[in-house]
Amino acid sequence: MYQSSNLLQLLRQGWRDASRWASRSWKTASLTLAIVMAIVYLTIAFIPLPEPITPGANTAWQYRLSQLDLNGAIFGRDAVSFYGSLGYWLHGSIVGDNFDTVFVVRLGIHLLLIVVALLKLARLNDHLTRITLAISLLFPYTIAEIYPALQTESQLIFIGLLLLSLQEIWADDRHYWPIGLGAAAGVLFNANASIGITAIISLMLFLSVQSGQHWKATPHFKTATDIALKLIETVLAFGALAFLSLAPGNSDPLWRLLLVIGVSVIIGYGLMPRLLHRATWIHSLFPKVGQIIQRLDQTSHRTHNALAELGACFVFGFGLIYLAYFTEPSLAAYLRGYLELTSGYSSAVTQAPSEAIVGFGGYLQGYFAALTDRLDTLPANLEYGGSPLELRLVLLETIGLFIAIAIAVPLGNPAVAIAIFPVFFTLADRSLSVRGDNVLIFIFTMPFLLAIAISTWRSSLLRRVGSVAHLLTLVFCFWSYIYYVQVEDYPTDRLRVFAPDRVRIKAGALLNPQRLQDSLEQKSAANLAPLQFPAEIRQAIGDRSVEVLPDETTIIAANDLNWQPLPVVPTRLAYTQYLDRLNRDALQNDPRDLLLYHFDPADGKHPFFDAPATFFQIWCTYEIAPDLPTPLIPNADPDSPLADLLALAPRDRDRCSPPELERPLSVSWNQQTAITTPQGAIVRAVIHLRYSLWGNLLKHLFRVPPVQLTLRNSAGEASTYRVLPGNATSGILLSPFPETPRDIEQWFRGEFPDRMYGFEFSTSDPTLFAPTIQVTLQTFQPMDVIDRKIPYAP
Repeated sequence: MYQSSNLLQLLRQGWRDASRWASRSWKTASLTLAIVMAIVYLTIAFIPLPEPITPGANTAWQYRLSQLDLNGAIFGRDAVSFYGSLGYWLHGSIVGDNFDTVFVVRLGIHLLLIVVALLKLARLNDHLTRITLAISLLFPYTIAEIYPALQTESQLIFIGLLLLSLQEIWADDRHYWPIGLGAAAGVLFNANASIGITAIISLMLFLSVQSGQHWKATPHFKTATDIALKLIETVLAFGALAFLSLAPGNSDPLWRLLLVIGVSVIIGYGLMPRLLHRATWIHSLFPKVGQIIQRLDQTSHRTHNALAELGACFVFGFGLIYLAYFTEPSLAAYLRGYLELTSGYSSAVTQAPSEAIVGFGGYLQGYFAALTDRLDTLPANLEYGGSPLELRLVLLETIGLFIAIAIAVPLGNPAVAIAIFPVFFTLADRSLSVRGDNVLIFIFTMPFLLAIAISTWRSSLLRRVGSVAHLLTLVFCFWSYIYYVQVEDYPTDRLRVFAPDRVRIKAGALLNPQRLQDSLEQKSAANLAPLQFPAEIRQAIGDRSVEVLPDETTIIAANDLNWQPLPVVPTRLAYTQYLDRLNRDALQNDPRDLLLYHFDPADGKHPFFDAPATFFQIWCTYEIAPDLPTPLIPNADPDSPLADLLALAPRDRDRCSPPELERPLSVSWNQQTAITTPQGAIVRAVIHLRYSLWGNLLKHLFRVPPVQLTLRNSAGEASTYRVLPGNATSGILLSPFPETPRDIEQWFRGEFPDRMYGFEFSTSDPTLFAPTIQVTLQTFQPMDVIDRKIPYAP
């Protein structure tokens, strides 16, 4: 009886244990299933699908990227852009047969981010840090349809920092990961030069700090050799893949690179050790160098000694430099064009209002405005770009992130912390130096940068404090997001990215990509229909080579024109004299049969001031096309890009001659200076705007306020436009001066509009520039012109 009762108790206890186990297993299984379903749902919801071609200056560049690739353009020679030969991967439109490439690449980057993020989240120690990082990863993509650049480019940034923060891939001392990441950065360089450069700098900083820690633990010659070779091989992998992907459809770079590799192997592994052994004079004249060579020869590295591998790297490096500078396509030319574009940005796009209420300074300002119920004052009351207020905000946000990283250096992973700095400054520069909504990239990426820094902290208390600060950044991000969707032309449904019907559409696109491609082509055709020319005009244009100025190149797509682009398109991006002259020389050496020109002042600049050398060349060598209507589409909608569109054809002979008179002047700020224009002559001004020491520093690290040029006619009426310091030395037009589409039409017919009789320069902070401006007034007496206004008055 006792045994029976004991058995019954055991059975009851077993039943209760089994019930609890089943209950726990069911809860665990249910929770796991819910998490998996949520991940799958969000993965599909955030898939960056390609977009159709849309008319407009803000989207025309996406078509240009794809069309340039389709035409086999060489970046650095045929095209100068922030994006390279693979830029259409990130932002290109669907043109020709590139749908499969664009779709697969963007989907692959998206899925890679999901995988790397899950690996990172699984290795974090506490739930609070997991939640902090997960929200930082999810939040930017809730506005992906508002600003698509937040998707693919931010995904690349996120992937890079997540990989660097994964301790497992850096656990051993092999070179595979750094070489692989360096090669990936080289490919990214030809997709987006800014991201590629940032990636390799971040990686090198990471490797340097990590190698320093390794050296501190085991300081001996082999460690130093391995560190040096790791850094050298990473840079070489970056350079090799950057060169190889510069012209993907061209096999010549591949054969040249293979030849350099072969020569490097032969010399490095076969000849160099023997030559150095026989070079006894090195050992006698330079004993220290001889000792290092001997130790390298005795140090094993992989399958060969370190001397052989270092020799191969040395020869390969010189070969890469030769390929980059002296072969076509030229990696150096592509880099030169990118650097010219970025160097001109700080003084070229400062007219945009300072909507960049970003970072810690912006958070404080936003919180104070919310507490005082004055959100309606932001950012309308902010000053223009380059203002002291904006500079203070940038300094505050820099200090804030620096504090977060400084905590991570002694108490966390210093290598990851240091690698964040280049990413931060790249994002800050892109957000604060360009117009439009690029500021959103910075606003919604800052929480991720903070979350990565927080995840490296070892103290749980510090992580909790950091998570609270992170929460405050998210509050401001939500506030900023709400602000943008209210004041801008954005969809009012702020959570539509999560809507089931949209997720269903994206899931259908995954299952049937061909249907998505057909839909995109149909939408592109519908969007471009309003830009189509009448049949008789399209027939009259025929197969003539065409360029559209300044930026609405979707006209090319709408009418299937024979596009022969200038190197810097749109022309308003020719911020420096180098870029301006690239376009001018392209027109001199290979004139386009037709230029479709639309007078479009933007950002407070006259179109002739965007690229003065180019537009003067156009006026000298082009005229209204005699066989096409003027304007090209007479009854176009005034709001259409086709309105007031002029067709310009090459002249039989150049109407301009060298300047007859040059008058050097030294002009002060806000000083009125007279212009004397003989009848039938034009006056251009070669302007040297020099920066002060502080202004030069501010230009390179931040941006400077705009410079205005005010012109006055005989009646005393003033017209004010911005001047770009980077290309004003090319010579800008002062008098006569066309200001309306009608003036432009008559200007190209050789009929002069009103002449100007005075000018002056002004800026909000003259201390950023030299106190005097050197100006050379050039007087030209062109042929075939009619001075139809006022007689000469000195």
